[in-house]
Parts: sequence; structure tokens; C-alpha cells
Amino acid sequence: MPGKDFTIKNQSKQKSGYSIQFEEADKYLLKDILCIFFVDGKEQQAFSDENGKVEMALAHCDSICVQHPFYPDIMTFIKKSENDNNNFILTLNPSLVQVSFKGIMFRRENDKLINCPPNYFIPLENIEFIKQ
Repeated sequence: MPGKDFTIKNQSKQKSGYSIQFEEADKYLLKDILCIFFVDGKEQQAFSDENGKVEMALAHCDSICVQHPFYPDIMTFIKKSENDNNNFILTLNPSLVQVSFKGIMFRRENDKLINCPPNYFIPLENIEFIKQ
């Protein structure tokens, strides 16, 4: 399922700010996970440290989504506006290494050429796949 690369293991309300802790047996996968905090229609980005920790000193945020740098795919929302929790523990799902092509349009030009417009996965112009 696209957008389901992380599981919320635990979430709670703490005194202030926002805290996200990523857990994974392979510690190499914990660093530089992108976290986007949406506050009144604006984005604020943060990245996990080498221990998988993110701290943001925000009084409020509307939603939060996360994306792994090694496996960029559709972002996973971990908080929506109706959720008032600000402390999250997340695990990385095995699906993280899978790629979703949801919403990506491929056009077959002939027996040897397939192309597609820029998209969230490959944001480049004139993408062509040529059979050899």
C-alpha cells in the first residue's frame, strides 16, 4: 500500500513540542528520515539524527508526514489535524523497500520505447525507457 511505510507503535501527548522516535534493528536506516510538519498551510522540515530522533519546538501543527531517504515513495502521514498527540514512536515497515507507481502515467510509444511525465518518484523531464 502506498503511503504505509511506517507504523505508529505508540503515540501520546507530552507537555510541549513534537517528538518522533524511529525504531529499527538496522541502525543505519535511522538517520536522515524526512519529517514534514504542516503548520497553518506552511511546511517545516526536520531530519532524524543518527539515533532516529526528531524534536521540533512547535506549539501546534496540523499534520505530520515522513519519508525515508533511501526509499523515497509516497509519504506516510502519521498525524492528521484531528489527532492532538505530539509524541510518536514509529517502526519501519518491510514495504519501505517496495516502490509504488500509483498516479504515475506510462505511455508506450512503440515496441522499444516507454516514456512518462515528471512525477513524485522521478521529477525529471523527458523520461524514456528504451528496450535493448
